Amino acid sequence: MPRSLRVMRIPGTVAGAAIGGMMALTPTAIAQPTIRPGVGAGYTIAPNNAGESPGGSWNAEGFLLVGLRGTPIELRPTVFSYGRGSGATESFNCPAQTCPSAYQNGSGAERATGLALDLVIPLTHGPVIPYFIAGPAGVLVSRQAAPALPTVHSGGLAYELGSGARVAVGRMFAFAELKYFGTDVTQNQFNGHSVNMVPVTVGITF
Repeated sequence: MPRSLRVMRIPGTVAGAAIGGMMALTPTAIAQPTIRPGVGAGYTIAPNNAGESPGGSWNAEGFLLVGLRGTPIELRPTVFSYGRGSGATESFNCPAQTCPSAYQNGSGAERATGLALDLVIPLTHGPVIPYFIAGPAGVLVSRQAAPALPTVHSGGLAYELGSGARVAVGRMFAFAELKYFGTDVTQNQFNGHSVNMVPVTVGITF
């Protein structure tokens, strides 16, 4: 073979080997972010707060857990619905044998529905992984001053923060978490009273 042809083939061989090596390294060197859907449900505790019902109610959420490349922190967009139930007090200060229920102001039901953008920070690694979770939210709050009164709707910003733990179940993860949720969107309609809830949630990340 002419020397000139042999010289020309050497760079081509080196280039081919380099390209093949890059293609072999690509899956491990450039890791794609993981995205896991999840769902959860539970009971919302009603903390003691002026102007709010003492009753709890159900909660539910659906989310995408997005692993961020190069960091253990995860991003979790979450659609949620948290609620407080109605609280009634019986009144017996009437002349009749039976008296209708009398409701205190602020004893009506509440429900906060919206979208949160949470950061999930795992605290350790192992079979059980505790984590911290927090983030802002856009929310629509539906609230009654008392069970017999109309429902008032208010929209705006909110926040939530809390902690939880998850454990591997096959290829899925089971989790339990407790969060504190707060918003001031109802202050104008309810004499400056804010909305506060403590959702306790269990669920599965697929």
